[in-house]
Amino acid sequence: MILFVNIMKVIDSLADFRKPDFSVVTIGTFDGVHIGHQTILKRLVSEAGKRNGKSILITFWPHP
Repeated sequence: MILFVNIMKVIDSLADFRKPDFSVVTIGTFDGVHIGHQTILKRLVSEAGKRNGKSILITFWPHP
């Protein structure tokens, strides 16, 4: 079971991003949280949790 305890933070500029000590990252056009995206997000959070790191999702707006 995955428990989501952190709140999502939206960062619009790399200048505003503070690099964590360790992170697991995914990148893509997340145009909705359908079952495929849910699977990716669960894996992202799980892998970051195993390593005591932060989960980071990079997406694009507007979508290309």
